[in-house]
Amino acid sequence: MHHISQNVNNIQIIYGIDKTQIENNVAQIFLPEVYNGTDQRRYENEKKDRIKAYLSKFITFGLDVPKAEYNEEIEKKYPALFETFEHVNTCSFDLIGKIKIIASTITPRILEQAIRKIILTNGIVFDNDKKLDKSILCFEFFYALSIELNFDWRNSHLSYDIGNNQVTIGSTAYHALLCDSFNSLIAQSPILSDPSAQFHINTHKLWYDFEDGKAESVFESAMIYYFERLIGGTSYFFDYKEVTEEMDKNVENVKQFCNYYKSLDM
Repeated sequence: MHHISQNVNNIQIIYGIDKTQIENNVAQIFLPEVYNGTDQRRYENEKKDRIKAYLSKFITFGLDVPKAEYNEEIEKKYPALFETFEHVNTCSFDLIGKIKIIASTITPRILEQAIRKIILTNGIVFDNDKKLDKSILCFEFFYALSIELNFDWRNSHLSYDIGNNQVTIGSTAYHALLCDSFNSLIAQSPILSDPSAQFHINTHKLWYDFEDGKAESVFESAMIYYFERLIGGTSYFFDYKEVTEEMDKNVENVKQFCNYYKSLDM
């Protein structure tokens, strides 16, 4: 459209586009990977500047479209999304609130598409008669949107700040909104302070709690456990056998979902 209209007077063109997607496209086509591992933040800043300079050739200014604001109405609109899930292996948490945090990273149209793909994948992969934990559905949302936003799972990682007792995720292809949304899900200090574990280098014990006399993982710990097991890590663990067994079953369900979801072409 830029080349067609550049010499025509009195024409203004409005693009309705996903800014993140077009920036990723520009980076993949025009900016070959040159990061050598010396200064990640500097590299990312330079990359952003070069992308902005290129897009400024034909985009004068941009306006952000408000992100989706989902509330309890999502349960009425998509009942099939929730029918397989209930609280099984984690203590109670606000599922809709967590989904709302993750949904804020993406445009409403892409979110709608992701929801339809999540429902399709769950319907194919899981037995509707067997209830799965709600933490799995929350992680499914995060994974689905990460795929839509081209998050670099192959080079993603978890970092543990011992001083602040805080876990965060990152990736060589850093996506700030997505990473920030996930980090906000696990912000409630999910690592137990355990002096006896200090001699276990790079090993960190996760929270679990007792609900109705049964040991269960807390939500934040579940998210960390799923994420790390999905990328093949083993640094985070539960020292309660029952919790470990249940969460490992959840991990297998998460892996089934992820393998099928990323194969969809819709």
